[in-house]
Amino acid sequence: MLLCCRGQGFPVAITELMPDPSPSRGLPAEEFVEVWNNSSDTINLGGWVLTNGRSRAKFPAGSQLLPDSLLLLCKLSVADAFAVYGRVLGLSGFPALSNEGDTVWLENAHGIVVHAVGYNARSYGGVAVDGRSLELADRAQPCRLLGNWRPSTDSSGGNPGVLRQRITENRPAVSVYAFAENESWVQLVFNERAARAPLLSIKAAAAGGPPGSALTVDSMAPLGIMHNAWRLYLHEPLQPGTVYTLSVQQFFVCDTVYTGMVTNCMLPDTSFAGLVLNEILFDPPPEGADYIELFNNGVYAIPLASLLLGNRDKQGKPAGLRALAVDGRCILPGEWLAFSTDTAWVRQRYGAGNLVELPSMASYPNESGAVLLARSDGALIEAVDYEVGWHHPLVRDPESVALERIDPSAAGNLSSNWTSSAMHARYGTPGRPNSQGAGAVPAAAEAKFFQTEMGFREVILHYRFPERGYALSVTVYDFSGREIRQLVRNGICALEGRFTWNGHAENGRVLPPGPYVLVAEAFNLSGKTLRVRRAVGVNW
Repeated sequence: MLLCCRGQGFPVAITELMPDPSPSRGLPAEEFVEVWNNSSDTINLGGWVLTNGRSRAKFPAGSQLLPDSLLLLCKLSVADAFAVYGRVLGLSGFPALSNEGDTVWLENAHGIVVHAVGYNARSYGGVAVDGRSLELADRAQPCRLLGNWRPSTDSSGGNPGVLRQRITENRPAVSVYAFAENESWVQLVFNERAARAPLLSIKAAAAGGPPGSALTVDSMAPLGIMHNAWRLYLHEPLQPGTVYTLSVQQFFVCDTVYTGMVTNCMLPDTSFAGLVLNEILFDPPPEGADYIELFNNGVYAIPLASLLLGNRDKQGKPAGLRALAVDGRCILPGEWLAFSTDTAWVRQRYGAGNLVELPSMASYPNESGAVLLARSDGALIEAVDYEVGWHHPLVRDPESVALERIDPSAAGNLSSNWTSSAMHARYGTPGRPNSQGAGAVPAAAEAKFFQTEMGFREVILHYRFPERGYALSVTVYDFSGREIRQLVRNGICALEGRFTWNGHAENGRVLPPGPYVLVAEAFNLSGKTLRVRRAVGVNW
């Protein structure tokens, strides 16, 4: 068992760090790292090491950490400045913490990683970084990576020597992807740290039917200091052109077990056929970030490390090209992947999808610009020269509205092959099928373009049109004819979609049980108008 993952946490955990102490908000203008003995034993720290991979600070012999106690680590020359905050240990060669982002970890005297912490500017959640520390949010689960670090809210910029418990709610979902390193090695990468080896199976996916024969995993081993990646050593080799399904029956994080996780992998290929630019968000709100989505409309697994995203310079030449991966992850046939510098915001705004976070991206202006997809050697795969005018004409404010490609098999640089994402999809579908995808639906009778059904504590609203381009408004009235709520006002529609009403009024008040009337009105730019009334009963 890994020393770093004993029981529900770590024997010693990093609980606070100050990467950018200047200008000071009240604390000494010096970097520090706080560690905590998360056990009932006194721990001998002699020979331990604090490192960021660039420099290593060794703990002197005789250093100890008492049960459930804190210790501040800093440069040897500034130890006296922190003495007022509790026990301090000045270290020769204390690693300089990068302001932009770094990984810091503790090793015991045997060189085993005890606890590791990674951070970047986004760890601060948009608040000012300078003079403010990062604190462990949930000390009961220091093993967690997701959402477990928060900027200090103390007026002095930090709480050295004081361990506070800040329960973390609404953690991001645990996710996984896999890729084949070669025909005998498969790497499984989670977005959370594993307490021990996951329980899983791997099978060849039979086309049009259930999974095929299972492969034998001879052994597996954790990779890296975060232990969120595992290498599987296979007994039978992977076959070219075959998709393999990996089912994770149990994944252990602290004292929590996650089940039912599934991902696919296949051997990579050198062909880029079928890979297209599929969705573009170029006008996010100030707190948000652009995203670019790719869709693999082909039959080959394409390594992300062989791909670049960029734009054009003023002379129209490729510029700002950035690599999409540093590991062997591929975009598989039929898979959507969206890339952004702030996947947490994208997920919060548009919902779940296959998202990949990049440290930086080229700029994509709000009025017009170019998105370039290229090979790692710079050869162009596809370019889309978008304009804000590609949006549906009824989009008054394009902020937060993504452009979706209608037909991935048709030319990508045509305005007629792009339109605004639909309102039922929250105006964006990053990392999942487009709301405005190609394909026709059977024409519905005009009186049936809008239908309702009762769900659990909600009314489910369906719309269906014979062609694109409709805008929809839905208003709720009580049975005396009083307007209760405007659910949608001129929402851009796809061919079909669904959304819900939770039985609340405009001001958020829960409405009393009883009958209500939903009036749906739709029109398109050709002058076609549709109107229908639907009675629903609220009884919760």
